Amino acid sequence: MKKSKSPVIVGGADDLKGYTLDDMLTETYGPKNSTKRKKAEAKIEFIAKYLVASNTLKEIREHRKKSQAQVASIMDVDNSVVSKLEKNFEKAQVTTILRYAKALNAKHVNIVFEFNKKDSQTLHLIP
Repeated sequence: MKKSKSPVIVGGADDLKGYTLDDMLTETYGPKNSTKRKKAEAKIEFIAKYLVASNTLKEIREHRKKSQAQVASIMDVDNSVVSKLEKNFEKAQVTTILRYAKALNAKHVNIVFEFNKKDSQTLHLIP
C-alpha cells in the first residue's frame, strides 16, 4: 500500500484487504472517544443518511437488473452477506465493497469524505 503525505490511500483490493472504514477513521482522526473523531463520525453519519436517501446500493443493484442471489453468487458469498452490505455498508470491509462493485460491473469505485479543505479525505479504489 502506497501512502503519501496526506492520508490518501492508493491501491487495489489486495492492498486494502481487511482495511475498514473504522481503520481509516482511527488512522486519520484518532481513537473512537476523541473529540476530533466524534466530529468526523457525525459528519459521516449526516452524509451517509443523505446518500442512502438518494441512491442506495440496493437501488443500484436493481437498476443493473441483478438479484441479491446473483450478486452473492458472483461474490462467492451467502445471500445474507449481500443483504447486510446493502442495509449497513459502513461496517463492511473495503474489499467486500469492491467485490460488490465488481459483481455489478462497476468500472471505478470512489469513496470520498469531504468536510472542508483542511479535513478532506479521499479514498480512490480502482478494482
